[in-house]
Amino acid sequence: MTASYNLSQLGSNYLQGGSGSVARTTASKLQESVSVKDFGAVGDGTTDDTAAFSALLTAISGKSGFIPNPSVGYKITSALTIPANTRLYGEDKFSTRIFMSGSFNLFTMMNGSVLENLYLDGNSQTGIAVNITGIEGQQRIDNCKIINFNGACVNFAATTAGSYFSSASCLMYQLNGASPSTNYAVVIADGVQASAVPRRFVNFEAGGYSSFTFGGANDLMITNSWLSDLAYSNNSHAVLISSSRIAGNIVAGISMLGGQHSIVGCDVYPVITLGATTAGCVLGPCSWNAGSPVDSSGVSTNLVYHFDTSYTPTWQSTGVAPALGNGTIAAVYSRQGNLVTVYCVITAGSTTTFGTGIYRITLPSNAPAVNIQPQLAGNIRATHGGLFYFGTVLVVASVNYAEWQRDTVNGFSFNTPQTWVSTDVFYLQFSYRV
Repeated sequence: MTASYNLSQLGSNYLQGGSGSVARTTASKLQESVSVKDFGAVGDGTTDDTAAFSALLTAISGKSGFIPNPSVGYKITSALTIPANTRLYGEDKFSTRIFMSGSFNLFTMMNGSVLENLYLDGNSQTGIAVNITGIEGQQRIDNCKIINFNGACVNFAATTAGSYFSSASCLMYQLNGASPSTNYAVVIADGVQASAVPRRFVNFEAGGYSSFTFGGANDLMITNSWLSDLAYSNNSHAVLISSSRIAGNIVAGISMLGGQHSIVGCDVYPVITLGATTAGCVLGPCSWNAGSPVDSSGVSTNLVYHFDTSYTPTWQSTGVAPALGNGTIAAVYSRQGNLVTVYCVITAGSTTTFGTGIYRITLPSNAPAVNIQPQLAGNIRATHGGLFYFGTVLVVASVNYAEWQRDTVNGFSFNTPQTWVSTDVFYLQFSYRV
């Protein structure tokens, strides 16, 4: 016959040992570690363990509760709330499995609550894994695997939710979130958020699935992570990404909207485009795999860094545009901060026509709408019949071309300073501020 005891029956017979240790009741010692098993959880994948988890969370409010590894997984059939300043922790993110059965939001995290060393499995059900609402903040999710939810892995339901939130060493991806997809692992409510709401992710991994939709984020920091598709809105501000890999298969690349963002020291596959009016951003130095960033902002407060990148300018004029025919045009540009440097060579062919008016070529990045006007940007050197002809290149704010000027009243045109013919070559080198 097996004897059973109530903890209150156990006397003051526990001694830790070591200098300074004092005798305590065995009951107080055993109650320091509270397990979901103490409330009847089974973890066989069949038994409904919701009531056991609910009882555990009530009992440990403001303290810590342990989730030992189950034989299969803990089956949960309705929503659970982690009270303020309460920590729920397991043994390992690959084995301490809690899975959903039904459609609901698995956990709501209150102020200062913690999830640690857990495997949250959405089991292909509809619902959010972790929901953070209202003004609650200072939550922490560490060393967790959160996958297979037909909803966000972490959802910040308001722009104010999760201030001072942090996450480290987590794997998160949503069901059907393989790139390209709009099923993002982390979702932040979209809207204007003028005050800082700092949130931090370190060693985040999305397994090649869509990672973040930033919404109304303000002061979101991501570092040492492997990310995939990212989505910015016009309300996104101060999203700071460093020392990370950014992958993804979005054909159009990533459109960076909002402002005050940075991507620094990263290996980046998709092309980043700075959207109209996006300001105060820093891109690079980085490794740009599929192509250098494109600045379509039209403002002068963005700093972009990349080395020589090929582009094909269009040869234009103030009159009838020239036509290359079988001639060639080749150009590269680099950017250091807000300074763009261009090298271009145009070689006339036997079917090239030279048009009328003063010549121009298009720029790789627009000059800003407001700047020092005009920008004396560089030089042009033309060869004709063994002779050289020199001029200057002028870039005017708010336009997308560089005009070829001379030290007289006219610029370079079809018959000035020479009537150009096949095999003539034009060399341009200039820099301008964007």
